[in-house]
Amino acid sequence: MTNLRRLTPLQIKVIVVLMDCKGHPLWELEEIVGVKKNNLLTKALYPLLNMEIIEKAPSRLTTRPGTTHPNKKEIPYVLSTKTNVLASAWWCLMARDHELHAEESKIYATVEASSFIPAPAAERLQKIRKEIERSGKQMQALTVLRKNLDVLLRDKSEYLDILEELRLSNLSKKEFQEIFESLELS
Repeated sequence: MTNLRRLTPLQIKVIVVLMDCKGHPLWELEEIVGVKKNNLLTKALYPLLNMEIIEKAPSRLTTRPGTTHPNKKEIPYVLSTKTNVLASAWWCLMARDHELHAEESKIYATVEASSFIPAPAAERLQKIRKEIERSGKQMQALTVLRKNLDVLLRDKSEYLDILEELRLSNLSKKEFQEIFESLELS
C-alpha cells in the first residue's frame, strides 16, 4: 500500500475542495487550487487516487462555463467513501507526529548535555516545529472529513447539511483561514 504518512498541503487542499460532494473536473480543480494541470495531476491527484482517498466519478457533459464544446465529456473527481483509507491516513500522520516529537526531544537532550546548540540543529528544530504544526492541521482536517464521510455513507443530503452547519457554527471564517494558512494552502 502507498505510504499515507506524507500527505502534502496540496493533497489536503484537494481533499478539502472535494468535501462538497459535487465532483470537480481537472479544469475546475486547477482554477480553485491555483496549480497548473500537470503539477496538480502528478503531485496531488495521482497520489490520492493511488491511496484510494479520491476516485473518478462517471463522466458527464462538461460544466465549464462558456465552453465552445458543450457536448464534450469531463471526468469529475470525488472523495472515496472508503473511510478506512482516511483512518489509515490519520494514523500515519499521528505516527509521523510522534516521530517528530521524538526527534525534537533527542536534539534537546543533546543540546542540554553540551549547553550549546549548533546552527544545523537549530535549523532542524525550526523545520520540525513547522512540520508538527502542519501535521496537526492535517489531522484536524482529516478528522472532520472522516466524521462527515461516515454520514455521507448513510445520507448525502444529511452530510451536506452537517458540513454547512460545521462551516457556519463550529469553525469561523478566521479559523478556516488559519487552517489554510498553516497548511500553506493560500
